[in-house]
Amino acid sequence: MDLSHDFCHIIRALFKYVERSYGYLPYYADRTTEEISRTIDKIIDTFLQVIPRYMFNVKIFTDANFKIFTDASIQVANIQEYNDIVIMRSAIYYQCLLLNTNFSTQHLIKEDPIYGVIVETCPTLSSYLFIQLILNIRCEDILVVSLVHIPLDLCVEILDLIITSINDLEASEAIRLIFLLIYNVYYKCLQLHLGTISEQDVGECIHKLTEQFYTLLNLLIVKFDSFYTLSTTKFLHLGIFTKITLRFIKKCMHSKIEDFSMHRDLKPLFRITYGICNGQWNYHHIIPADKMRSIIIQFDQQLANLLQNVLERVDHFKFMIWANIMDNENVIISVQRAVIIECHYFMKFIKQNNFFEINDHLFHCLQQFVGPRKTEQSLLTLEEICRDITEGRMQQDAMRELLKRYKKWDLSILDFINKKIELLKLQDFTTIVEYLHYKFAYLHTKADKYRLYISVLKILLRQSYGMNHTVLLYVSRHFDDNNLAFLYDEECFSRFLNSIHDLNNFSCRILLIFILLNPKDALRMLIVREIDCEFQSNVLFQHMRWLLPYYSVRIKHYNILIYVLKDVLLHGRWIWRPHFRIFMDNLLFYKMITADDLMNELYIPYLIGDYIDQYNLDILLLHIQNVLIQRKLCTPKTKYLLLSMALVRTLSLLRRNMTFSNIAVHKWIQLITDILQYLLHTSNILTTQHQEWLLLFINVEPLDIQKVQLADTMEIVNEYEERCYTVHQRLRTNPRCHPKLRNFVQSFNLKREDFIRHMILSCVEKEYHTFAFELTFMFCEYFGWPSQIMAYETVMRITAEAILIVLTYIERFPEHKFFMLLISIMEFCQTTATIMTTDHYVAIRRILLQTLSSISHAVDKTVYSTMYSYLLQRIENVNPYVQLTHYFFELKKWLFVYLYGCRPIMSMENRIYKYSNDNLSEKNIIMMYKTYIFIHECLKICHFESHCYFDQILHTISKTFPEN
Repeated sequence: MDLSHDFCHIIRALFKYVERSYGYLPYYADRTTEEISRTIDKIIDTFLQVIPRYMFNVKIFTDANFKIFTDASIQVANIQEYNDIVIMRSAIYYQCLLLNTNFSTQHLIKEDPIYGVIVETCPTLSSYLFIQLILNIRCEDILVVSLVHIPLDLCVEILDLIITSINDLEASEAIRLIFLLIYNVYYKCLQLHLGTISEQDVGECIHKLTEQFYTLLNLLIVKFDSFYTLSTTKFLHLGIFTKITLRFIKKCMHSKIEDFSMHRDLKPLFRITYGICNGQWNYHHIIPADKMRSIIIQFDQQLANLLQNVLERVDHFKFMIWANIMDNENVIISVQRAVIIECHYFMKFIKQNNFFEINDHLFHCLQQFVGPRKTEQSLLTLEEICRDITEGRMQQDAMRELLKRYKKWDLSILDFINKKIELLKLQDFTTIVEYLHYKFAYLHTKADKYRLYISVLKILLRQSYGMNHTVLLYVSRHFDDNNLAFLYDEECFSRFLNSIHDLNNFSCRILLIFILLNPKDALRMLIVREIDCEFQSNVLFQHMRWLLPYYSVRIKHYNILIYVLKDVLLHGRWIWRPHFRIFMDNLLFYKMITADDLMNELYIPYLIGDYIDQYNLDILLLHIQNVLIQRKLCTPKTKYLLLSMALVRTLSLLRRNMTFSNIAVHKWIQLITDILQYLLHTSNILTTQHQEWLLLFINVEPLDIQKVQLADTMEIVNEYEERCYTVHQRLRTNPRCHPKLRNFVQSFNLKREDFIRHMILSCVEKEYHTFAFELTFMFCEYFGWPSQIMAYETVMRITAEAILIVLTYIERFPEHKFFMLLISIMEFCQTTATIMTTDHYVAIRRILLQTLSSISHAVDKTVYSTMYSYLLQRIENVNPYVQLTHYFFELKKWLFVYLYGCRPIMSMENRIYKYSNDNLSEKNIIMMYKTYIFIHECLKICHFESHCYFDQILHTISKTFPEN
């Protein structure tokens, strides 16, 4: 429920924003006018900026029964295998959307004892917008599964909307969705006799569901006809459609005897009810089994009619053409052969299970495909095929038949093929490697595997050309399920790469063998060696012409190059070498990767990951600046909004991270600021609306608001107040708050000076100069300071307090923080003296010297003690009557000499300065540090998630102040 709760907060903010922009969402129930249609498109586009980050393209039905038209030309968009955790998380998010949609029974769902609390937790969607959103984020599989478990009347209502929306989909996607709907409606009807929930008349709902089933069957044929007419490979697609229809109907029949196991974990999530009364579910109904049995018989008859309709479309001409078209799933056989096999197994299933009756005409159609005898009886034995080849009878056809039956080979067949290698065509060598892959899954001893490998290797090495093509095809098919890695030796491959200076024909073949045995590791090692300056072999770029196709092979969402780079850069916690930028520039130069993919798949995920190395971050930000701003290589395909979110998030993380040097953080913040300035202001790539989204959905530190949109120091202080006062007040007064936390927050009051002090401790040198200047010269009256000189003195005092906190808890602040604050106040003093009249010069200098002296007692307890004493003596001896520029130059020069250029003298064991509670000023420092820690924790809280982080605040307080 935590996931559901968090996601509800996110969509609440999103839906509120959309309602403010476009009006009441339930109003958009259809596309009756062009204006409404355009507005709906804008609403969906807005949703797609956020929701796909949480759920996108989730496929549950990934087995062969539901893979429609999977050839490269019209592949359904990137069907990927999702693990159970991702599916469950996406289903929880889907449920939040479902429960906040304006269905006719939404008021009843509120009575559900488990999920009713989620209803109306955010602005309500229209049912039409809900369906459009689910289809656009490609989560129709979850929608279809939910239909099996939700109340019957709600299921019928959603089905009506889906059927009207199917025409908006691409034909291949529509056909897949229709297959899924038919299958799940069929299964739901099988289960209705066990009981269902419905406010509406159950008989009427079942009648509607039956009509919808028939509508889907008719729509399936209509959609395929329109797709078939426009297809350039219509005969292949007719064959695929015929295969899928046979499998699909067999799958429906299987559901009579098998459990809905693939969705068992989702069942409790979608078991929505209309409440409970006296221990009974409201509106619960039991449908007689006989009634449902008669409906299933009608469904079976309609499925038989569908199959007959499809088979009758295949005339003799099309059937013969199939013999010359390779199957899309098993390239070793033709489409004709694949359809015959499906028909054979379908008939076998029907004979074994007597619950699907087919008429004589349909049986005759199936029999025509299979032939008068069983397929197995019409085949020659392997020995007979080899004899025909040896005796010269139909050698090419016999060799084709021998290759098709590779799963029955043994070593003697391999020896025979090696002797008749002249009969093999280029694509036939792929079958040899497929045999090796197949057998390795069943052989158990190393000796057997090695003997088989040697026999196959002898054949491969006899190729006069084309070995590269053979290995490439194998890699494209078995990159993720390679069985040959047992023979791969990483050390041997490394020695081989070290030994070669140029790839000749012999060494190329050796390299190909290593890639064949373990494409993941071999291709990865080539990349790593190119990045690593220690091993600049340049094999990759010198022989890019034939190595590039390997890295271009697509594996699910990515090609192998991106797959390897993601593994190396994102998952290995690897320190990038100096050669990394050169390597990436080479990839861009040779067009092995686009700048868009570089940003979207590598740099953005790295920035939003949970691990950032300071050396890597330096290289990454410099390269982003170079590619994006200086060379302008990115196109609209780059996810600029996500890049901006990642950069803003990194900004806030850098401010909260106390392990990085203050000097390094200053450099990175400046780089990120330059990139954001380009994205948000200079180039106009992102709009004002995008800026609002950044502030809405990313937990931006107040200091970083000005990086996203124009904001002055006063607005930043107001942001501090808005985010901290509310939490502070809630913790002080909430009776459910932990006593230790409540006592802690009641021990201090938040003032504006506390926020200014936090700003000073969190900012870098350049930002400090801006804040101090605006506080002194622009907003002094707003803070109640009667004059600019008084404002200057107050800012210096608050800065001195910040320095005292750093000195007191020096281990808890970044390296060089003390030095940075000192150089910052000197820069600020110089600016103040330049702007104010000369009669204030003495006061400015006096306040500076007082500030520096006021912290000396704290410095005395640190490693800077001796050097700081020398520094004060030097500063006091600088002639105050010299030119202003020269005076401050001398001050900063001695600051660098004593505190940055010299090694501290005091031993490290005295580095932390500890106060006693007897001294009032010391108590004040401790109290100011408490407010700093509290503000620091408050800023980690999102605007709409404050309740979730009270435990985190308590944990931090307990760890930082154990005595409280």
